[in-house]
Amino acid sequence: MNTPHVSLPFQDAEGWGRVVEYVLKVEEWTPLLLAQTLHCITQLHSHTPLRASPEKRYQGLLTLFSKREEFQGDKALVWGGVPFRGTDEHFPKVVWWFLHHTLPHIAELLINSPTTLPSEIPLVEGNHCSLLSFSKKQCAAILALGFFSVWDRRRDDAYPSPPDFSYWLQCPKGSSRAKLFMLMHYFERSRVSIREGCLEIHRLKLSPRSNLPEWAGCRLPLTPLVVRGEGGITESCGKDMLHVDFANEYVGGGVLYRGAVQEEIMFSVCPELLVSLLVCRRMGEEEAILLVNGERVALHTGYSERLKFAGDYSDHIGCDGTEMSCDGRDVSCDETEMSCGDVGISFEDSHDASEDISCEEYVQEVISADMTPCDSSQPSETKDSLQNSSETENGACPRHLSPTINSVSGALSSNSVGSLTYPSPSNSVSTPSPTTNLANNPSPSNSVSRGVCRVAIDAVCYGWGTGSEEQWSHKMLLRELNKARVGFDHPFPWKHAPVATGNWGCGAFGGEVQLKSIIQWCAASISQRPVHYFTFGDKKSEGLGDVVQLLKDKTVGELVQIMLDYSEIRLAEDSGKWKELGFEELPTFFEFIHKAVNRTVEL
Repeated sequence: MNTPHVSLPFQDAEGWGRVVEYVLKVEEWTPLLLAQTLHCITQLHSHTPLRASPEKRYQGLLTLFSKREEFQGDKALVWGGVPFRGTDEHFPKVVWWFLHHTLPHIAELLINSPTTLPSEIPLVEGNHCSLLSFSKKQCAAILALGFFSVWDRRRDDAYPSPPDFSYWLQCPKGSSRAKLFMLMHYFERSRVSIREGCLEIHRLKLSPRSNLPEWAGCRLPLTPLVVRGEGGITESCGKDMLHVDFANEYVGGGVLYRGAVQEEIMFSVCPELLVSLLVCRRMGEEEAILLVNGERVALHTGYSERLKFAGDYSDHIGCDGTEMSCDGRDVSCDETEMSCGDVGISFEDSHDASEDISCEEYVQEVISADMTPCDSSQPSETKDSLQNSSETENGACPRHLSPTINSVSGALSSNSVGSLTYPSPSNSVSTPSPTTNLANNPSPSNSVSRGVCRVAIDAVCYGWGTGSEEQWSHKMLLRELNKARVGFDHPFPWKHAPVATGNWGCGAFGGEVQLKSIIQWCAASISQRPVHYFTFGDKKSEGLGDVVQLLKDKTVGELVQIMLDYSEIRLAEDSGKWKELGFEELPTFFEFIHKAVNRTVEL
């Protein structure tokens, strides 16, 4: 199968030579030289001359970097410690450190990217399942190319924009300023030390899709659901849960621009996740994207335009589960403040060691999940190459000749869930050559992932105050049930790990909280996963705890049938339908559930 690939900037020898020339000729970076370099590189990809001068185009950046008051009171950026050596009095200390240490590191990542990255990076296409893995160093190189706006903008609307940060650099205000600081902080951490391990990008597909009669006939019990009124998914949950990304169909949503809601914030505090924008096609109706082991580097406060960078984050967990400092040294479990080399970054430990499991316990969880190893059909020489592979000099993960492919079975029986199957390598997205540095990970059954697993599932967007009734149609109910199921029905981080989720597809997307909470509960129960539901203080979720208590002995099928019954009265053209059932006015979904379970209405 011919697989499309990412257009790499260094494949154009002439254009790449000019990019490198622009970067290398800078002997000592200043804000103006950065603006001029970005301007020249952007002009290479522009089909028309840029009208604005570098000073005008990057006026916001120049202002940000020149005004000391912009950084006063911002204790999040503490690179270099105190005192700073050789500080230029014309710049805030943190800007001096960035220009003299962090920015040269970004430039070095760009210059070395042809040797760090493979000659081909396949796109994670739709209509089948696939997996790509990138080493941490490859992630840093990809983001460095984005910092200097080297990626060519796509003209295919099936893909999101590649990770290009020119908007943040041109308009560093509000949420863009916060996201720029988080990116700068990411590069500073990578300058000090780049961890081992890989970012895994899985594309999951439900095939065949389940129908509503199958859902309504499912006799699996509903799993426990805990309502959490405080905290958030990223802030309150660790690697022991599956984190739900309330995604746009284009993964990452508006993160490269002004967007700063749940998905965009998740991608900002974990910049490695931005690599998925480079390779992931727009999600289909039965697809989800699983992002494994993306490293969180930043704390934040606020939401939307009130988003603020709040400092460094460290989970203190190495790739092999060992407690690590930022520069790769082993540290004791109770150490909460460390020094990163000569940088002196202050760490605040938000990791609860009591929630840790050992590698042995994790492996046992995976074994008990009864998964089929994906390499069972590989030839013996491929298996040998997997066993003998090791970390390469350029930071790539161990090389594998066959990528992992997995598919979520869509069949729903009355008393069992679907299973994960692993087609033969002949169905793979790509077969990298032995010299390819792009890593394709082994199956979850023979690898231990200690990183956080985040799953991107996109809800239907109805918009503020529009189309709200359409979501109750059978077509839309089935769509959202299957979408949530493909996001949950897989063995990451292990087969029955809890789901950490919340008001998915609500807010700007116009979904109803009461409906979306129940849909996700049903889908998690099909996958036999408990649910931690974060309400984010939304009053529309009030009563969810009472509903959970009322339904604790019911099955998935019974709850889906109640949902279908409610959709009939919700979509009724007149009020006669619900008045016949004893309601004076249209009941909410939760009100209907109470009466249905208490048998005070004839359904």
